[in-house]
Amino acid sequence: MSQTFSSRGLLPDRKPVSLLALSEGMAVGPARLVRDLGRCRGAYRWLGRVPSDASLFQVYVVPPAPAGGSMPPAVEAGDRLRGRHIVPILGSGMHESGWTWALSPYAGDIEGVRSLTDVLKMRAGHQMPVYEARVAASQLIDAATDMRRCGVAFADITGRDVLIDRRGAVRVEVINAMRGADAPMRDDTCALGMLVYEMLTGATPSGAFMPPSRLASGVGRAWDRWTERALGREFDSMSAAASAMPNHTA
Repeated sequence: MSQTFSSRGLLPDRKPVSLLALSEGMAVGPARLVRDLGRCRGAYRWLGRVPSDASLFQVYVVPPAPAGGSMPPAVEAGDRLRGRHIVPILGSGMHESGWTWALSPYAGDIEGVRSLTDVLKMRAGHQMPVYEARVAASQLIDAATDMRRCGVAFADITGRDVLIDRRGAVRVEVINAMRGADAPMRDDTCALGMLVYEMLTGATPSGAFMPPSRLASGVGRAWDRWTERALGREFDSMSAAASAMPNHTA
């Protein structure tokens, strides 16, 4: 999708934030809202249509940050934040009350895209085979690297922000990445570790977590050490995490 929209067409109504209600037919940026796609953590998501050419987009509307002020870092990065494994933001704007809108390509009904969280719910044991989890992790590392290049941290990304199509291609919705370049890199690699642990085991690591090899058959002990290091914030870069990652069958 090569089309890009400039910052224009702010949310039209002047109501206080507490009264702002999204509804079918409402104009948000250059799009008209068509169907509610449900919330993705902090962002409201709608299917939107741009009347000029009838093209469909995913429309995000994000409430203002508690501290007020600027747009989410990924929205500020805008068209610069591109990568093979990132859902690009094609246009954005801000309402005077602090709400932010952003547009991204929409392919959910065409490519069978689901969040990682939903994919795992449908799998036996709520987990992925080791080889599949490693391929997904490699794509997440690429996405995280591209995000950091544009001053956006991967640290806030969860399974709800990771989209997987039926071919196994991974893309990250960056709208909920709320931290910028000042976030420690070790927080990024810890977030990666949490996602990998969830893919391997179907569980969310918390406190004194069990080694993956004890929770899932086929997971080698090398993954125990890797997840321990990632969740312990030992990796100071994505390249370090990538080079230490075990082979598929390890």
